[in-house]
Parts: sequence; structure tokens; C-alpha cells
Amino acid sequence: MKATKAARDLKPSSFGREHALRGDWRNTLRQGRTARNWQSPVTYAANLRGARAVRLIYPGCFVIPSSMILPLANALSFARVLLILATTFAVREIFYKIRGNGYALVVSDIIVFALCSWMLVALYYNTGAKALGGIGAVSAIEFVFAYLIGRTVFGTIETYYLFVSALRVVVSALCLWAMTDIISGVNIVFKIGQVLTGGTSAIEFTSYRFGLIRAQGAIEHPILMGTFFAMCFVIFLHSTLSHIQKLIWCFVSLFGMGLALSSAPFLSCALSILLYLYYRAFDQKPWRFTLLMLVSLYSLFLIYFLADDPVRVMIDHLTLDPQTGLYRLQIWRWGLVNVRSAPFFGIGLADWIRGDEMSATIDSLWLVQTVRYGIPGSVLLALALLSTGITVAVGRLRPLGAEVEDARRGLAICIFLYAFAAFTVHIWGYNWIFLASLLGIRAGLTESQCRMRSHTSA
Repeated sequence: MKATKAARDLKPSSFGREHALRGDWRNTLRQGRTARNWQSPVTYAANLRGARAVRLIYPGCFVIPSSMILPLANALSFARVLLILATTFAVREIFYKIRGNGYALVVSDIIVFALCSWMLVALYYNTGAKALGGIGAVSAIEFVFAYLIGRTVFGTIETYYLFVSALRVVVSALCLWAMTDIISGVNIVFKIGQVLTGGTSAIEFTSYRFGLIRAQGAIEHPILMGTFFAMCFVIFLHSTLSHIQKLIWCFVSLFGMGLALSSAPFLSCALSILLYLYYRAFDQKPWRFTLLMLVSLYSLFLIYFLADDPVRVMIDHLTLDPQTGLYRLQIWRWGLVNVRSAPFFGIGLADWIRGDEMSATIDSLWLVQTVRYGIPGSVLLALALLSTGITVAVGRLRPLGAEVEDARRGLAICIFLYAFAAFTVHIWGYNWIFLASLLGIRAGLTESQCRMRSHTSA
């Protein structure tokens, strides 16, 4: 009889972090609980030691010039090699999380993999198997890799703090690189990366504004560097840093953003400050989100019905150089012509139809996704941005702490700003994978609602 009872109990199992004993579910039912409310205890522990090591690789790879591309593989940069290395640890962490009953399905987990799969299918449909080895396929795969890293390695509040501390080092280094560009009068860091690898596959964007060169540091384009600094500003603002530290690192982010001399990051930063003040003013008010949506829709309503040319009005008042805004308007008009010709699978990486005076670049992530991969490509991306806070959980969700809620709010604002900037900016390269990792981190923090208990090992 005793042997039979002992056989019903599960033996302690080790996951490399701690030993935990799971009780038999039959004993749980006998104690008066129902199967609906029962949940196995969580034995998964966030690997802080591993996160400390991975943060040196990612986001540490952002200090490496994006122009450092391997000579034998035009689509494979040194940063992408480091991203693959960090992904191997993330995959290992997934298995530990599943075995330790620490995994809870978040809707974005499904959407992100569906997005990657659709991008690959659209490329194969348009170009064939050879497209699967090009830059389009690499973009799809690296998005999933970065999402996995954020989801598993930095997806708890403790490991997220390590991610934020690594960002401080990255921001400092990028500011130094950007100042070097300004002092030298050329994008010298980008050129050094090209010289070190002996390749010219990386595209150089040298531009000037107000008589000064627009710095880009190690990132692919000045506007992308400014966008990255704007997102770091939001992350620092919603972190657990002290008030003095927040002031210092937000100022550093603003300084780096200013060196890019781009209007989109300034607008994103202004919106983030307004949202921060709004949520602080109406803290603990359940109707604050509804009020925000109503005010936003009302503002758009006024602009649309009171202005003769609403788009022209917004471009004139929201850009440092209205001429560039009007050019983006032309891009949208011609881009939609391409979408109408291939709405489902897009045109892949083929050259898009445009005016003779226009360049080959498409300055909008939403338009790029739609032109290259069809309407499903942009819809899936939008769903991925919207679904990081939705979890498929069994039983009652436990409330999150104030620190977790503040971190999730900051990440949500970053995702919103990326979606907003994507109408006039093509988010690619470092910012593309950074966006994916922020989605993964927020999904990981959402997952913490489903855990019965949380514990970490140093």
C-alpha cells in the first residue's frame, strides 16, 4: 500500500537550477480543488548567469558597425553571426522553460512565426528557391531569432534589468561613434567597418542637414540611429533607475538622437514624453486608455475635416524638412500602385514600379511589407505588434507588480512608436531585430501572469 502511494508521487527532477518535487494531480483533486483551477507548480528559474553572458552578444552587437559584412556572404554580417550565437542559448532556454512548466503561450508566439513563414513563402512564390538565401529571407529569420532571445533570455523582470543595463553601454558607445562622425565630417565608423571586411555590399547613406553631416555611428542610416536612441529614451524613462540616473541616461539618449538630425525620432520622443506624463497624471484610472483613444481620434477628425490638404498640413508641421515628407507621400502613391498589381503575395525583391525621378528605396516599413510580401505580410506584422499582451492561459491570472507593469508600459510605448514611425521610415537592420526583441521581452513579461510562483537563481 505504501509502495503504491509512493509510486504515485513524481520523483524530484533537476533542470540545472534547482530540485523541485511535484505532487500527484490526483492528490490535488482529493484536497477539494477542481481540475479547472489546478496548475502544476513552476520549477523553471530564470537563468541570470546566462542572461549576463548573452547581453554581451545581444544587444552588445549594436556597437559593431553594420557595414562589417562577411566577404563570402553579402547577407551575413558580424552582428548576425552574434545573433545566431545568442539564439542557440535562447533555444536551449526554451526547453528548460517547457520542462520546468514555466512556458505559457502568448498569441504573439504564433503570429511571429506565422509572419516569418509567410515572408519566406512569398519570396519563394515570386523568385523561387534562390530567394531563400537572400536578404529577404535573412530578415524574416533574424526577426524570429531576436524575438526568441527577448522571449526566453530577457523575458523576466530580473533579466530585463540586465538588458537595460547593457543598453546603457550600447548607448554610450553609439554616442561616441556618432560624435566621431560629426567631428570628422564623414560617416567614419561606417567606412571603417567597410575597410576592415574589404567589402562594399553595405550601402552608405551620406547626407547633410543645416550644414552638418547626419551621424549614423554603427547603425545603417542616420534616421535609424535617431530612432534607436528614441526607443532607448523610452526604455530608460520607464525603468527602475533612480531619478538622477534616469535624467542622465535620458539626456544621453536625447544627445545621440540629436546628432542624427532627423525629424521622426524627435516626434517619437515628444509623443513618448506626452504619454509618460499622461499615464502619470491618470495613474490607477481604468478609463485612461479609452480617453486617450477618443482624444486621438478627435484630433485626427479635426485635421481631416478642417484642413484643405490634411496630409500636407501634417507633413509641414511634423518634419524638419517638408520636402522629404512630400517625397515620402510620392512613395506611398507609387507603392500602392504596386500593391494593387500583386495584393496577396507581393512582388518579392523585384524592382518596384515608380517615377523616373525616384530612387529604389521605400521609406516605410508598412509599405515595404505590403509591396514585398503582400497585404498578409503587413497584417501579420500589425498583429504581432498588437498581440504581445494576450496570453492563452488556463485558470486565473495573477496580478503583476508595479515594476513589471511599468516595464510593459514602456515596451508598449516603444512598439507603438515603431509602428507610428514605420509609416515614413523603413525599419531594417539593427532596429528591425531590436523591435523583434522588444516584442519578445513584452511577451515574456506577459507570461509571468500565468506562473504560480516566480524564483530566479543567480
